[in-house]
Amino acid sequence: MAVISPAAQTWFGKREVLSMSFGAGALLQATPAGYLFATARHVIGTADWNVASKPRAMISLESGVWSGADVIARHQDLDLALVWIPRHSGSTSFVQPVAAPLDGEEILVIGIPRV
Repeated sequence: MAVISPAAQTWFGKREVLSMSFGAGALLQATPAGYLFATARHVIGTADWNVASKPRAMISLESGVWSGADVIARHQDLDLALVWIPRHSGSTSFVQPVAAPLDGEEILVIGIPRV
């Protein structure tokens, strides 16, 4: 489980900081290239994005360290977004007790959208 927040920028620079809203996310895939997370679309914001803007998020795991991440996909009708953190260094095997749902299997997503 991860804590995810939309990324905000400071007034006097391009430094990313946490916004005032937070939500949960789940790790879908970990590869040598990076980490793919799923979250609710309302967690990362519902503003309309154009091609020029690249939406960003901040993610923290159990360690409490925050990392910047790219919002790579969102679904307009479903409350779903995908977030990617590239791996910059290191090479360790990844183990997480995540159940793999079968195709067509129902899953439960818990969230509180403020729509």
